[in-house]
Amino acid sequence: MTSTLPFVSVIIPVYNEAENIQKCLNAVTSQTYPKSKYEVLVVDNGSQDGTKEIARQFSTAYDNLEILIEDEQQGSYAARNTGIEQSSGAILAFLDGDCSPHQQWLERGVSTISGTGVDLVGGNVEFTYPNGGTAAERYDSFTNMQMEESISKRNVAKTVNLFVRQDVVEDVGPFPNHLISGGDVHWTKRATDAGYSLTFAHDAIGCHPARPFGELLKKQFRVGKGQIQVWMLDRISLRRVFALALWILVGFLPKPPHYLSQDLRRTGQTVTKAMFVRILVVAWCCRLAENAGRLSYILRSEEQ
Repeated sequence: MTSTLPFVSVIIPVYNEAENIQKCLNAVTSQTYPKSKYEVLVVDNGSQDGTKEIARQFSTAYDNLEILIEDEQQGSYAARNTGIEQSSGAILAFLDGDCSPHQQWLERGVSTISGTGVDLVGGNVEFTYPNGGTAAERYDSFTNMQMEESISKRNVAKTVNLFVRQDVVEDVGPFPNHLISGGDVHWTKRATDAGYSLTFAHDAIGCHPARPFGELLKKQFRVGKGQIQVWMLDRISLRRVFALALWILVGFLPKPPHYLSQDLRRTGQTVTKAMFVRILVVAWCCRLAENAGRLSYILRSEEQ
């Protein structure tokens, strides 16, 4: 039975993940999938907080875990591409360094991609609340990395928990190295637009800590910059410029409360009225941070 299983390369880009990488690698090296059938490639992208040293402890203890270095270009997509170049698997499993998979994550992700014949599989992301479920953590947990919704509504997925056939990567090409954010959505859209199939695996679960307020604002600022980078990849027309200007103007407005209510219902969360108001405030701050990222990148591009 083991001999028929595909070999898998688990690719984990890391940058200053000392706080999370041990938990991640403990989970990855404790999978129910046979150890002889997968390798773990941790790609360090210039960490300065001891991440590499923690990962090296695992590479010493586990023969199937290797540390790679990507120090020529800063960015998670550059690190993922380095992992792809050094991989040996027929299936590539992408995971973030702050995501800790369930013990059967690899087995179930591979089972879905092999059993259904699809080309890409987005795994489930379960959020944890390190600070007890603050307004920022709750907002993060129902707006970011909503894999099932991204797949069902937009036919795209995130690399926080993604399985891809190697031949798909060979055909579609590498991730866009220069993108600050959104490169995974852009890449999976290219794959599905090319006719490759994508599905959701609810039982291939990775646990991700929801972000506190400060980290969430930094994330949304980065997302805004990445959105403009992706926008610039397509041909610029007067219609697209007008749509972008409108998008930015709307970005200064608060998020309508009924959208937040829908998100809460979709994720099965119930909150008090006071918490709902706090989440509304966080949502507005995040929209402003995202818009600031967009404007920052546009202004920087004009200067260059």
